[in-house]
Amino acid sequence: MKLRTFILLLPLLLVCCKKENTTPVPSIKEGVIDTIIHANLKRTFLVRVPQTVNRTRPVPLVIVFHGTTSNGIIMEGATHFTEIAEREGFIVAYPDGYEYP
Repeated sequence: MKLRTFILLLPLLLVCCKKENTTPVPSIKEGVIDTIIHANLKRTFLVRVPQTVNRTRPVPLVIVFHGTTSNGIIMEGATHFTEIAEREGFIVAYPDGYEYP
């Protein structure tokens, strides 16, 4: 139940809880590794934001999940969603499992 709640709330946390600032978006090749705390567990994830994204408009977010023996960085290399995000103009997030930071 807690995992289901986390999965359902992750897009909301990633999109709605952003801080308004003037910091430039890192290039898609740099990405951002960030952390949230859920159910007293530190959850990390890699986010790639294309430079072409218009920050004043809603942008699609694709979350790429992995199996139990993988992590976000491995999934990024296996799926190539970062390249697709750059070409198609969406944000992509690769969450880690809590045992694979």
